[in-house]
Amino acid sequence: MTEMTKVAFYYGLNAKSHIIDHLVQPEPSLSWVPALLDTQQRNLYQLMGLANVSTEAWRDYLITKYGFDPAKPTAEGLLRAGVDQSRISFAMETAAELAEAWEDPESRLWSHDEDFPANLTPAQVEEVLAESRGRGTPVIVFQAPTEVVEKALAEDNQITLTGVNGIYVGLSDPINGYGWSPSHVNAVTFRPSAEGLVVLGEHAVFENCVDDAYTAGVAFEPGVPLRLSSRSEETSSLSPPPVRDEREAAPSMRM
Repeated sequence: MTEMTKVAFYYGLNAKSHIIDHLVQPEPSLSWVPALLDTQQRNLYQLMGLANVSTEAWRDYLITKYGFDPAKPTAEGLLRAGVDQSRISFAMETAAELAEAWEDPESRLWSHDEDFPANLTPAQVEEVLAESRGRGTPVIVFQAPTEVVEKALAEDNQITLTGVNGIYVGLSDPINGYGWSPSHVNAVTFRPSAEGLVVLGEHAVFENCVDDAYTAGVAFEPGVPLRLSSRSEETSSLSPPPVRDEREAAPSMRM
């Protein structure tokens, strides 16, 4: 029988991060409503980066589904997007503040890499927000054969997951409980050396799942060398990603 390893990739954390500090989120504001996505809230900024959905795609989605343009907010659009009538006044204030960023072509609302496919569609991002109400840290959770997992993490690699039984992509929130991961998440690409922290071992998302939940095929290739400085053309690969191995009787790995 093939030995399997469970993997949680926390987007935006580093080797010294205390995970619990990032998991316990305050009571969510209106920012969990898709029309009011406030990416100044760190975990939501990182969620959009992990999803790799462009600002153009998100704006088009809101206009098409709700008739709501975040650059030109209206109370009617907010109502269609699910804001309660009693909170419209406050929501309009929030939307007006966000509109300035949407109207500024230089504004970097969140990171997006056009060289890679989207990990989530705009509709799936909305599903994550609705299930979690914006709580938690962006995470990819899967399990795969131990040998290929360890090879993929041994160097600075671009890793692509192909879901056998789906892949969990969402917000990690063991305090308030997990919503379902969006349906049909079957291909995800990430570069852990550049983007976050990998933890091997049991993860709360598996607690109420069947044994083969979130099983994925793993393919990888060397990450594209990055420029060392904006003032130099010299490039270099990154160090291998930070990995915490919390498996029982785990072999020695980087910490």
